[in-house]
Amino acid sequence: MRPSPGPLLLFTAILTIPWFVRADASESPLDSATERARSSATAGIDAIRTGDLGSRLRAIRAAPFGHVPESALRDLAQVASGRDPSLAPAASVAAYRIVNDLSRADLEAHEVDAAEIASAKSAFEAISRDATARPDVRRLASYVASVLASL
Repeated sequence: MRPSPGPLLLFTAILTIPWFVRADASESPLDSATERARSSATAGIDAIRTGDLGSRLRAIRAAPFGHVPESALRDLAQVASGRDPSLAPAASVAAYRIVNDLSRADLEAHEVDAAEIASAKSAFEAISRDATARPDVRRLASYVASVLASL
């Protein structure tokens, strides 16, 4: 004779409550997922600006693969304008990768502010005119600025 599944069944039912039965019914799962993605993108952008060399380099290399990679362009321009021999070229390559996959439809879908793109464009234009910057960084910055101008 088998034991009664009563308590076990109740415990299993409590653990498997569907996602749509929530205490906060005002927030849809799509909204919360979008908010989590944006907050993780913000955390990635913050990692580009602060931290030790290794963590900043990892954040820069990961920037093109973020949820809204174009939001990192201004910070990448700031790093690319620096003189660090590891970070500056990595930031310019990351910006190059971001704009290669960028379209006007992406900007509209991600609701990116036009002023943010314009400031990134002007920052990369300034890098491309900076005679003290590395030639490879200047060349990539020029390309990034021209693509941003065409969007």
